Amino acid sequence: MRNPKFPLLLILKEKHDDIHYTVLSKEGLHKAALKIIEDRLDPKYGYYQRVCRFNSFEDFFENHSGISFEDFNKKLESIGEMKDKVKWQDSNIFMSEYVQEIEKSYKSAKKADLTIDMADKALEEEDGDAAWVVLLKRRHHQYENIEILNPTIYK
Repeated sequence: MRNPKFPLLLILKEKHDDIHYTVLSKEGLHKAALKIIEDRLDPKYGYYQRVCRFNSFEDFFENHSGISFEDFNKKLESIGEMKDKVKWQDSNIFMSEYVQEIEKSYKSAKKADLTIDMADKALEEEDGDAAWVVLLKRRHHQYENIEILNPTIYK
């Protein structure tokens, strides 16, 4: 919900409790989003933590597999030189799937870190619209769900 209608009720479904915000305007939404981002960037809060501490896929691979990517490829080549082609094909398929799984984890970690970079920038620039976008991007993460309700107002 990129452009919600106001007034609205934001319900943050967090680990230990739900947090409710009553938002009357777009400016109020921006203030609330910035406050939520500020809280979630606080290390003691524990929500937005960098996942990928590695600058390259090769470093990430070595950390997750215990072998350098270069050595892994050398082993793969030596398996390819085996005379038993059936074993080689089975090993090659397994190794290829293994690398694909690590690549998938690496891309996911980098994507998560990009969202945290967006949160840092939104807070630094006091950009409430960008903060709201970050919250929307992360609302499917565990303990970060946001429900948006448009209450009926009686006067």
